[in-house]
Amino acid sequence: MKKQLALGNGTTPRTIAHNNSNASRATRTRARRLARWQATFLQALRKSPNIAWACRKARINRTTAYRHREDNESFAAKWEDALSASVDRCEEKAFNMAWKGDSQLLQFILKAHRGERYRDVSRVEIDERFVGVLVVPEKEQLPP
Repeated sequence: MKKQLALGNGTTPRTIAHNNSNASRATRTRARRLARWQATFLQALRKSPNIAWACRKARINRTTAYRHREDNESFAAKWEDALSASVDRCEEKAFNMAWKGDSQLLQFILKAHRGERYRDVSRVEIDERFVGVLVVPEKEQLPP
């Protein structure tokens, strides 16, 4: 009769191997689910720059999406690429609509998604020598 080596916690090497196999299978399953929802999320984000809609498509909540973006640089980069592609499509459509006469929509979309270029910029500076006087310079001219 062969003796099995007890490990002090009541488990045998065979039990440990079985537990490791289950843990490894669970890890692979989690990794597949993660890859699946991330791919669905990124695909939806490429279609529309709406995070909530992309989360619904991927069947996750926004907190999960933002947490993974914060924790995973690769996912964050893919997120930005997908969002940028989507905004580019919106910008193209907005230009087409503007050329057909909807300049208000053009202005709204460009300010919302390309604010660094299209949003009105004003600075307020307070000079301590003139207590109570605000100096508001003209709007800064940004390069085209």
